[in-house]
Amino acid sequence: MRTILVLGVLTGCESLPPTHSPLEPVKPPAPAAAPAPVVAAPAPAPAPDPFEEPEDPEPEAPEVDFSKLTPAQRMAVLNGDAPPVDPEAPPVPEPEPEPSPDTPVASPVAPATPVYAWDPATAPPATWGVRLLSTVNSTLPPRAVIGLPDGTEEVVQPGSMLPDHDLVVMAVGRHVIEVAHVVPDGVQARIETRTIQALFPSD
Repeated sequence: MRTILVLGVLTGCESLPPTHSPLEPVKPPAPAAAPAPVVAAPAPAPAPDPFEEPEDPEPEAPEVDFSKLTPAQRMAVLNGDAPPVDPEAPPVPEPEPEPSPDTPVASPVAPATPVYAWDPATAPPATWGVRLLSTVNSTLPPRAVIGLPDGTEEVVQPGSMLPDHDLVVMAVGRHVIEVAHVVPDGVQARIETRTIQALFPSD
């Protein structure tokens, strides 16, 4: 019985031809082709709005050489208050500000005159009738020659006292002396200090 079943199975099997030779080397399978990249279609441009006005492109401002402009022109160009200035054009001088009526106008200063200058055409100022004729500063202490109201002349130095004329010599400088006039005032005395200029200064 088993023999009959085996023969039936063998009869029902169909023989297949060999697919390759057992001695042929095995070839690797061919790689599968890579899928083609999918390219997205460009999006359609939006339709122009019929109610929107087209914008005009702003014109490019020409280059300006600021080194040839005045400070006022530079500020005007940077702020956009004035059109660009031609760099080749000569700079316009800025107007000078006018003085306001409240601003005092300086008067010209007269040249300073020596304090000891004396005009022979004018009478010298009264200093108790005492005149300084000259001073000698090369000696120590310095000395001065003064003329008194009685017509006499005296050579004095710092500290000299002239009681007849109520005078005390305080200091002797170059072409000038300082004296104190003692004025009696009852039981007291009032002292007035004055400066006398030389009538004939000599350098």
